[in-house]
Amino acid sequence: MKHQKEEHDMPVKLPGTHHGEETLYTSPRNHRAIASNSESVQDSVVATETMSDSMGPSHTSFTLPEELLNDTDDPGTMFNSTTTTNGERDVDYATLSRVDDLPVDDLHQPDPRSSDDTQESVQSIGEQLKSTFQTTSSTEIKQIIICLAHLDLALAKQTHLNNLHEAHTAKNFREQRHLNKDRKLRLRETMKDADAKFAALDSQRMGQEKSVKGCEIRLNSHGLQLQNVKDRGKMLAEGGEWMEGGLVKIEKRCEALQDDVKELKGDNQQLKEQFKALEEEVEMLRGRDAVWERRLAVLEGLFEEREENMNWFKISVNQECVLDAVRFVPGNYRIFSVFH
Repeated sequence: MKHQKEEHDMPVKLPGTHHGEETLYTSPRNHRAIASNSESVQDSVVATETMSDSMGPSHTSFTLPEELLNDTDDPGTMFNSTTTTNGERDVDYATLSRVDDLPVDDLHQPDPRSSDDTQESVQSIGEQLKSTFQTTSSTEIKQIIICLAHLDLALAKQTHLNNLHEAHTAKNFREQRHLNKDRKLRLRETMKDADAKFAALDSQRMGQEKSVKGCEIRLNSHGLQLQNVKDRGKMLAEGGEWMEGGLVKIEKRCEALQDDVKELKGDNQQLKEQFKALEEEVEMLRGRDAVWERRLAVLEGLFEEREENMNWFKISVNQECVLDAVRFVPGNYRIFSVFH
């Protein structure tokens, strides 16, 4: 839609006017305004059809503007006029035989749909209109011929404007096609650059995602290690509290043991004193034992001497023991077997 709008707004070169043969540039919108001005004669022709019982079949009546009706007395002014409405260039319409003889610029191209038959018909119509206008005396026929002449003029001008519009439309279309090709090429290059940049951004994003995943893994591992350290710290804190409690108990036991050691030291001192007293008693007993040994040795010597001097007698052992007072006399137990 934007392209069509720009195409309709493009300037169009029109034939020069009679004011110094200047070239006028206008837009297709102004073409319509010029065509409407040229077709004012056609719009001024009013055809009315009336039906009545007295006149029989219907007939058509035409009316023209006053400036055209004033010149109907001179047939030469119809086809040999040197001026036109709207200030157009002077054209001798009596000598015009075909639409292609109209003045056009370099951009004008003839309608390819026109043929030789059509051109011949147009030429014969012009000659027939000229001869009929010069020979007829009816005002209505002259009005009809005038209308046909002005309609032919308006049709030629409109055909010329249409050809100009088609030529400029084709030119604008070709230019726009080249512009579209250039835009497509630039758009492709832009898309390639954008794709390359997007690919670079995607690769960069993927690398960042990998680094982020690695950081997340490291963060999770560090979090687990920190949790383990916290658990170990908590365990060590609990163990420290338990050790403090055990240390307090050990300190209390050490204090009790120190008290026991002090008591044992006192008992040891007492035992040492008792041991010294016992050693003294032992020394004293040893002295007494030595005295008793000496006395025993003296007594043994005396006893040996007595045994040597004693007379022993035999006793029959086969006899039954009889309880008598002799056996139980003190000193005789050695000779009886009942005591052994």
